[in-house]
Amino acid sequence: MKLSLTSVFPITVETQQAFYGRRRSCSTTNTSVVFCPNHCGRKYKHEGSLRKHLRFECGVEKQFRCVNCGKSFTQKAHLLSHLLNIHKIVPVM
Repeated sequence: MKLSLTSVFPITVETQQAFYGRRRSCSTTNTSVVFCPNHCGRKYKHEGSLRKHLRFECGVEKQFRCVNCGKSFTQKAHLLSHLLNIHKIVPVM
């Protein structure tokens, strides 16, 4: 006996509409552009991206510094990538 997916997981019109309705609303983006309030020239479509910029990048001193060459980074992942690609050092975590 061959089971179909719908026999195991019955899909009703309500559940299908709920799924696709939720999915559609999550993928909708705001078409307006918001500029950084600190007048740095950056602009964003998503509020979360602007919040991340304000918290970690705009006017914030770079807190991750390479001990080999002194180059600074705003994110730890960028420092780790630098160590691997430039200095061929595999960081131990």
